Amino acid sequence: MPRTRSGEQADHEASKDSATPRRWKRWRRFLGVVVALGLISASVIVFIASRAPGTDPLAVKVAVWGRSHGLGFAITAYERVAYAVHPPKVGGTATISVTSRPTPTTSEPTKQPVAPIPPVVPGTPIANEGQWQSVVSKAGQPVVNVAYLRPDSEHTSYLTAVMRLDHSRIRLQLHPGYEDPGDITRFGVPDRIVRTQWPTLVAAFNGGFKISDARGGFYLNGVTAGKLRPGAASLVTYRDGRVNVGAWGEDISMSSDIESVRQNLRLLVDDGKVTKSANSAVRSSWGGTLGGAYFVWRTGIGIRADGDIVFAVGDSLSARTLAGVLKAAGAVRAMQLDINPDWAAGFWFSEPPASSTSRRPVAHKVLDFKKPLYRWFTATSRDFYSVHLREPNTP
Repeated sequence: MPRTRSGEQADHEASKDSATPRRWKRWRRFLGVVVALGLISASVIVFIASRAPGTDPLAVKVAVWGRSHGLGFAITAYERVAYAVHPPKVGGTATISVTSRPTPTTSEPTKQPVAPIPPVVPGTPIANEGQWQSVVSKAGQPVVNVAYLRPDSEHTSYLTAVMRLDHSRIRLQLHPGYEDPGDITRFGVPDRIVRTQWPTLVAAFNGGFKISDARGGFYLNGVTAGKLRPGAASLVTYRDGRVNVGAWGEDISMSSDIESVRQNLRLLVDDGKVTKSANSAVRSSWGGTLGGAYFVWRTGIGIRADGDIVFAVGDSLSARTLAGVLKAAGAVRAMQLDINPDWAAGFWFSEPPASSTSRRPVAHKVLDFKKPLYRWFTATSRDFYSVHLREPNTP
């Protein structure tokens, strides 16, 4: 008996219905394989990254490995989402705690407190805003001072910390990182603060971008990584302890008495004024911030007319507001160093208590950033600066 059209249609629909579960099974199987491969790949990446030396957090090691192996797009996408979920807070009130000034010795009169930083936020300042606090002194003379101020009138619950270093009493030591610039043996300086440096240590802060992103070079003890670029913002140290910040080839040029040069982008402050470039496009001019955001953790350094060095670190800073803080702190020339929460850091150090069995200096964060307290006492992936008294401590 021939089949009717309605019978053929019923068979076709039945066949179609039975094929649907099979297709879903194939898709589920395929998705399961993809997810499994993804988890295995992620586990392998995490394992490989975790074996990198040093005390960088695991998330940082994974991010560094990913960006070095073509996965920068994925890292940036994650950071963009994280920034969107937790943007900088607008408004609110910050509170500044005051550190007691060390008691002066009778052998030397106490140096007069330096003039405070004028607040950059209009109106009535908060208590102790811009007031310098002596945190490290020698023979009654302040060596490291710290001040806090709000960076702008929008992000008023955040504080930017500024360290002022007495240029006549300190010297900077640039340390290479084992990954960047790498091959540290060629520079003759360790990638950490070693025991022999402990007695003179008073402060430390992060270096600049990765050399490949800094648009400039790294020079230390006669060896160069990257290429020193004319016009690049440069932090320069000399063999006699002097420090300078300026545009390479304009304010500063190579000479036999230069010990180190760390270049990073362009000047933020020049001739005591915020440069026009500080208002330029963030990502193209001032680095790949979290998701291309304007307001993130940033650090910068400048030189004052009196020769003192000012280092600034804070959350929710743009290139422009960082420049404004450094200018307010008296910088006649200043530059950005590193950015984003995993790299920004500034410490000052005090002597260990007499009862301590360790002679390692006690680390103090100037702000609550991510870096652990003793970050630079072990192998370090990126370059940084330690700050030392020019002569050993005396009782």
